[in-house]
Amino acid sequence: MNAIPCEMNSASKYFTKFFLNLLGYTSQRNYLDGVTKALAASLGKLAVSMRKIDEAKDVETLGKMWQRAFGSDQNHPVTKIENETVYAEIHTHCPLRGTGDVKACHKMMHFDRTIVNQAGGKFIVLESQSNSGKTFCSVAMRMKSQDFSDLREAQENANKNS
Repeated sequence: MNAIPCEMNSASKYFTKFFLNLLGYTSQRNYLDGVTKALAASLGKLAVSMRKIDEAKDVETLGKMWQRAFGSDQNHPVTKIENETVYAEIHTHCPLRGTGDVKACHKMMHFDRTIVNQAGGKFIVLESQSNSGKTFCSVAMRMKSQDFSDLREAQENANKNS
């Protein structure tokens, strides 16, 4: 009986790695922007459907819905919740790590934005593995009704520093 979950887990890891690499490839090529967005949105909608992501009633539930999309919170820990904001990290190895391509990161994260949007929130990347020198991304989520103007996206910071 334990063999089935292990096989599904292996298949899930392979699926995740394959699509992360595919999104990494397409997101770095501007002529494939439409493909990247469509693929990320489709994968996000598939995760929403498979993981039964519902509308969150509050910011804490929003963070849990985002984590649920990945099947495990091990690589997607919520680090704190304050000021109606969920702060979390993404520890999955990203194919953009160290490339400096924050614009491509923004494109890839359309997957997460699709999930969080379905749950009733907004999602932004505060720090990206692509240029931060860290082995994880820092992200933030708020309910759609909340203002985001006090938070700076990694892409904005990269453009400002260029």
